[in-house]
Amino acid sequence: SEPEVYKSGKLAELKDIKTAVPALFSIVVYVSGVIFIILFLIGGLQYLTAAGNEEATKKAMKLLVDAVIGIVIVLVAWAAGSWILTLLGIM
Repeated sequence: SEPEVYKSGKLAELKDIKTAVPALFSIVVYVSGVIFIILFLIGGLQYLTAAGNEEATKKAMKLLVDAVIGIVIVLVAWAAGSWILTLLGIM
């Protein structure tokens, strides 16, 4: 379930902690998720354009692995954060 702040469609209504914390949490998770997806795409493009260059291929693979690890961390943080906010009655 979405926080109350999203139901009204106005982020400006962050008057108390019950609306501010879930909104800030969601924004951080979404932004970090987008960043890691962009890194994954960049790594994929670097891998495709390495053209057999062993050093460039290793660099691209490292970026791909790091991006996947980052996405997993974001997903775990989202799940744990949502669970904690639900337990606290904030979300």
